Amino acid sequence: MRAAAILSILATYPAVLEMLERLGASGTDIASTAAGLFAQLEKSDVYLSLLIARDIFVPTEKLSFVLEGESQTVSGACAAAKLTLAHLGGLRNEEHFAELWKKMYVAEEKYDLVSPQLPRFRRIPKRFEQTENPGDPYTFQTPQDLLRKQFYEVVDKVTTEMRQRFLQPGMQTMEAMESVYVQPIVDWKRNEETTEALQKYGFNTEELAMEMSIFTRLFSSKIVSVDQVVERLKTVPEESRMLFPLALKLLKLLLVVPATSATAERSFSTMKRIKSYLRSTMGQERLNDLCLLSSIRPK
Repeated sequence: MRAAAILSILATYPAVLEMLERLGASGTDIASTAAGLFAQLEKSDVYLSLLIARDIFVPTEKLSFVLEGESQTVSGACAAAKLTLAHLGGLRNEEHFAELWKKMYVAEEKYDLVSPQLPRFRRIPKRFEQTENPGDPYTFQTPQDLLRKQFYEVVDKVTTEMRQRFLQPGMQTMEAMESVYVQPIVDWKRNEETTEALQKYGFNTEELAMEMSIFTRLFSSKIVSVDQVVERLKTVPEESRMLFPLALKLLKLLLVVPATSATAERSFSTMKRIKSYLRSTMGQERLNDLCLLSSIRPK
């Protein structure tokens, strides 16, 4: 809950400063730590960093909550990621940074913060110089120029990492194959990415389309997720399943690679809670049984 913590600090900034200043002068064991925190939070560029962190963590944490849903689709996850990427990309402009700078300046006047300062100029050590007559490194003229560059770097780093995760070829292939279930037959047959992905795994698109026309009759409403397909197939007799072997083969391929790893990560979190330091002598068999009881429980 990083976003909630950042929002809480920004909302109670003067109270936090007052508390840290009082603790720093208390002479207790935590006085030095509190004094150090107060010295950092007293700087207006730290306040600006919190504003930047707020703009980054609020949308990305919301995306994280969406991806942790139990019934998640690849297409839904990619669509949510693209929306978040578009929002973050819209922050990377002079207007938004100027707005953040204005808020920092208002807080600086209101809370009596220390104005941003340029760092001390440092020349590159001789042993790291690549030429005999190196030029002077670039120096920023104002603190605003330096902080603007750092702001752009943060946004670029976050958006680049998100693109590498959600816009990679593997995700696009899974999204194309999943569209066979969640889109009408006419739509996915016209999509070249979908047909290429199916042919890559040895599917006959015409035969699969005929099977899907039968398969969709099992559902009274539109299919929205692979989990919905699995739950419906549990009630279908074995003889009826034999009518669409290609559709079942495609379903197995999609189930091998889940849309998110949230379920597996929850299992590790459950194991950490069950086998604590006070129960370190627990055997493997008992640990497996308790993890199953904790994970698979009535909703």
